[in-house]
Amino acid sequence: MIDAAETTYLVADSTKMGKASLASLGALSLIDYIITDSGIDEKHKQA
Repeated sequence: MIDAAETTYLVADSTKMGKASLASLGALSLIDYIITDSGIDEKHKQA
């Protein structure tokens, strides 16, 4: 589905940032935009 998408979004709450997971849907390089809540740490933000 990611390959077929024109634009990809990842929606996750801030507690998921910087953590490893047992499941993977693809590399973060395949994601265009990340949508999260205001609790995200500054170290996880990038322009």
